[in-house]
Amino acid sequence: MIYYNVDKVYKSVEDMRKKKMTHMEILKKNLPEILRPDVDNSFSSCTRNEFSAVVFNMETGNRLDRIIPYLLKHMELKNADIILANELDYGMKRSLNLHTTRELAKVLNMNYAYGVEFITENAGKNQNELGMHGNAILSKYPLYNAFLIHLPIEYEWFYKEEDCRIGVRVAVAAEIELDGKRMGLCSVHLENRATPQGRERQLRFLLDELEKKLGNVPVLIGGDMNTNMVDGDSKGPFEYLRGKEQEQQHCLGMITAVEPLMKTALNYGYSYEDCNIMKKITRRKPMQDGSKVVLNLDWFFQKGLQCWDPKVVDTVFDHLKLEGGERYKQFDGQELSDHNAITVRCKI
Repeated sequence: MIYYNVDKVYKSVEDMRKKKMTHMEILKKNLPEILRPDVDNSFSSCTRNEFSAVVFNMETGNRLDRIIPYLLKHMELKNADIILANELDYGMKRSLNLHTTRELAKVLNMNYAYGVEFITENAGKNQNELGMHGNAILSKYPLYNAFLIHLPIEYEWFYKEEDCRIGVRVAVAAEIELDGKRMGLCSVHLENRATPQGRERQLRFLLDELEKKLGNVPVLIGGDMNTNMVDGDSKGPFEYLRGKEQEQQHCLGMITAVEPLMKTALNYGYSYEDCNIMKKITRRKPMQDGSKVVLNLDWFFQKGLQCWDPKVVDTVFDHLKLEGGERYKQFDGQELSDHNAITVRCKI
């Protein structure tokens, strides 16, 4: 597990305010511990030659009491072999200062590789301990050669009022072995406060780095690509959709035309139509008036795999979807996350 002296965060914040170094330079100098993935292969040793994969943005992981029974007992999730997860806390008050990835790994009997994306300025303050937040791969297969890819900055979170962060968007990658053959896995979270062109730059960088690190093996990438078709940092970019259900449904199918990262994925040899429902709803974005705009943000991209049976799993709690779910009916109607999960089956 990752540990560091919290005083290093305050030194990093001081260095950032003086603008002497970039985030990556500061992390290498002050917090090199978080530049490597936290990996534990002690939970499982699966060898099957096909697998079920899930993408799930867990919105900090602060609802593990609801997330865990869903992952264990939901018909579409309980047999997951791979979970590509986003927004998992490690040492944050809001999630009981747990290493949320490790808690999931222990209950699900899955190995994990976790990568830190950001450290809050409030690490060690306001009842936060390590104050970290990031992405993870959970896997029933042993994870080999795990590494992090730190993406180009498209929004400077350090200067966001009341949410000052040290770090950059990060992808977690590793290899697994199926039937004697290696393949790559990657969990990534692209920037929401960016233009479609900014997200495309991040994906292009990611694909270049995966090619350098993994070569020509099959690869499954999954995560929150934030394909919202607008500059998420502009004021009120979703206001025009509020209350317009027909227009929202139309926008769900426009992503390939508006988000250039989709074409870039194709140009790099990755497909998406065989491993996604194209007009799916994966995000419920709350508006100030209490309404919600639905978006299509979460995706699989695959190269060199055979994929089938993509699905969306609604993450508004419904005990009737769970085996033996009667004991959990008090959670009905509560959200596990503001994102739905997506699933697909794959083999080399």
